[in-house]
Amino acid sequence: MYFLQQNRMKVVLLVGADRDCAESDTTFKEDRKLIYKHIKTVVDRLDESGTRSTPVFDGGNIFNTDRDFRIQSLNTENLDWLMSHDNVPVIGCIGENPEGRLGLVQADDGTHTLSTYTQPLKVLLLNAGGGISDSSGERVTVVFLPQAAELQKFVNLPWWNTTVKDRFIKVCDILKVLPKASSYVITSASDVLTELLTQRGVGTLFKRVAPVNKYRSLNDWVKVGDCIENEQQLKDILPDLVENAFGRQTSRSYWNKLSADLDAIYVTDDFKSCAVVRKIHGMPGVAYLDKFAVCKEERGNFSIDVLWQQLKQDYTSLYWRSRRTNIFNSWYEARSDGIVKSGYYHIFWFGLNSTDINSVVKLCETLPDSFDS
Repeated sequence: MYFLQQNRMKVVLLVGADRDCAESDTTFKEDRKLIYKHIKTVVDRLDESGTRSTPVFDGGNIFNTDRDFRIQSLNTENLDWLMSHDNVPVIGCIGENPEGRLGLVQADDGTHTLSTYTQPLKVLLLNAGGGISDSSGERVTVVFLPQAAELQKFVNLPWWNTTVKDRFIKVCDILKVLPKASSYVITSASDVLTELLTQRGVGTLFKRVAPVNKYRSLNDWVKVGDCIENEQQLKDILPDLVENAFGRQTSRSYWNKLSADLDAIYVTDDFKSCAVVRKIHGMPGVAYLDKFAVCKEERGNFSIDVLWQQLKQDYTSLYWRSRRTNIFNSWYEARSDGIVKSGYYHIFWFGLNSTDINSVVKLCETLPDSFDS
């Protein structure tokens, strides 16, 4: 926190009870005592690290609730004042109802309300155990959420259970109100700095991403933007996407001949990433990843991972080639079963039978360049 404060990064800490207030048999007096204890501990630890903080023991100064202590609004004047200073606000999950009574509020509701107003780039849920783990104890590092998250997509995954489902829904609700670049992380308190300052930390990161759409023909119609009148054929927009990603002009003959052996085209909903897969004569049953393109502004924003996940889901084997000067070669190598460096190209594959590798390499060496020189 000291590092963040020294670098003028705004942080708000929200402190809740150790239990769900809707399911607790304890009294508010006991819960409030526990929250006060947590706040004092957090403030003391921050002070020991040289971080200045301001405790807000009664969150009623921040959260306005209904009679049942469901949050209705924020006291934005008080919150703005707190955030205008350099101190880190440490706010208790306590709200005030219309009669002036104090009561415990849900930590998730408080997080959602604060996030809606402050629009953070990262929201962290801190606990003792860290991120989500699957049935074998392996950590789930990243969960990609489509912009309209469908639960059905996740129910068969090894880490899915009732507890995760409830958390998942709450995460989706929070990310819906935040900018696209925002993320939500479940991690342990000891790993806060790693999560805040790196793309891939040690907890579980939830990231909202554009869905990947699959097409079978360049003549397919796609909707560009939210207006139905903005439909265009794929052949009219795909060349620009590929050329912007590679920084090179594709040859006209490439697009004219592509339909002959095209197997599938994948395009993200925001038209920032795409993949072109072909079934080339001479290698029956094995697909060739002809193009894998991600616009420069999307690199590092997980678009490349989402697109790759879709390819791995649809194809048990793929082979592809890349220029030896391509900056993605180390990324490709980490995701391939093997690589052959052959003159101008590096040739990669996954899922191939060993008897097919030599044929794949020879074929890739003879394929024409799809870009103008």
